[in-house]
Amino acid sequence: MLIRKFHMLGTILFAGMLSLSLNETRALADDATEIEAAETATEEASKGQHWREAVMAKYEMSEEQYS
Repeated sequence: MLIRKFHMLGTILFAGMLSLSLNETRALADDATEIEAAETATEEASKGQHWREAVMAKYEMSEEQYS
């Protein structure tokens, strides 16, 4: 009887720890997705800036003329 109670308590504690671990893993995955999206946006902005600078250099334009 006492062994069953300890077994049940152990099972409940294990399930609780597993649940917390899964929630933590999901939060880390969400953070990684946000970081990846930010890096992609930064790369795209960088490509746009390089293209803009190339056009300005080719046509010898100033910043004001390009705008």
